[in-house]
Amino acid sequence: MPWTRGGDTAATYPDLMRVAGHDPEDDRLLNEVAGFVFRCYFQVALHTTDYVVDPGTAMAIGMARWRELVAHAVRAGLMTELDVEGIKHWQLKFDPEFFHVRTKAEIAWDRQRRKDLDKESPVRVQVLLRDGDQCRWCGVVVHWTGPLTNRTGVLDHLMPPEKLDGRVEPARPETMVVACAACNQGRGADVHAWDSGHDLRPEPAAPIYGAHTAGFLTRRGWPVDLNNLSDDDRGKTPAAADTAPQQGVRPAPADGARRQRSKAAADTAPRQGVRPAAPAAADPAPSQRATRSATPPTPESRPSPAGVSDSHSSESDLPGSGREGSVTPTTGDAREGATSPGPRPAPPRQPQPQQTSPAPRRKRRGKRGGSPRRDA
Repeated sequence: MPWTRGGDTAATYPDLMRVAGHDPEDDRLLNEVAGFVFRCYFQVALHTTDYVVDPGTAMAIGMARWRELVAHAVRAGLMTELDVEGIKHWQLKFDPEFFHVRTKAEIAWDRQRRKDLDKESPVRVQVLLRDGDQCRWCGVVVHWTGPLTNRTGVLDHLMPPEKLDGRVEPARPETMVVACAACNQGRGADVHAWDSGHDLRPEPAAPIYGAHTAGFLTRRGWPVDLNNLSDDDRGKTPAAADTAPQQGVRPAPADGARRQRSKAAADTAPRQGVRPAAPAAADPAPSQRATRSATPPTPESRPSPAGVSDSHSSESDLPGSGREGSVTPTTGDAREGATSPGPRPAPPRQPQPQQTSPAPRRKRRGKRGGSPRRDA
């Protein structure tokens, strides 16, 4: 991705401050040149022209005064004239303390580096198979998983962009080694100084393979023996190095156990929103069943207005069954003085559900709006 970065002291950069002495009578000249040069840096970064400003860009930014602004920038050392195919161009000053612009080679190298470090890159398999889990600079055993530390393993490019002479080539096993994070960061600061003070270790005769590396190589068709177990690798196998469950996560049950557990829960758990049925009451004996009498009920047997059955309104209190041939006299025979063979014990009363009936409506007297009632 193209970008440009200005230094913290870019606004007061010494070469820029020198512009104020070109024309002491013009107080606007310093800010005009500064704005013109800053915008040129932004433009070359956007189009990745490697610090080169063409005449069209200078004209679009400087407008009517672009020739004068270019002359002041060249005089201050902020720009240098450059001939490109017979056309005058200008090279911006290269100083990271003033402005740093990513060049085409840097952008191309960064893109290729991400491809080389991809987990599915073929060169990654070859480098890990050759070096194992040891840093080729200091020899420490690295780890590839867990928190980031100085011993975290990385793949280190031996050839930085400037050693490629502007050419960006895919990495090869000869141009990459396994390194720890501490050595990799140390080389990043100053590659030339690091390489001159540190010797690259030879390829290990018996590489060390941890659980992660052994599993990685085995799954990609290069089976190796697990010969180094760290504290985090205890109990892991090469095939399960990358597939082991995370700590604190319970593994999912097998399909058979899941189905058996679901079936047992379905048989024992009550259904939501359904009340368990109460046990059915025992059916009374045929002799104890209360039957309705053939005689119409008397007014006393009607339900009370409050909806609660009166003691004389229950059908179970009526003697006899009301069937034809019963020795129990009907209500009319009782009034005429008929006798019965003897009192029969009343059957035990069964609890009857309470029946709720609307209160009887009062009979309206007269019509609304009729003649007033006369006193006797």
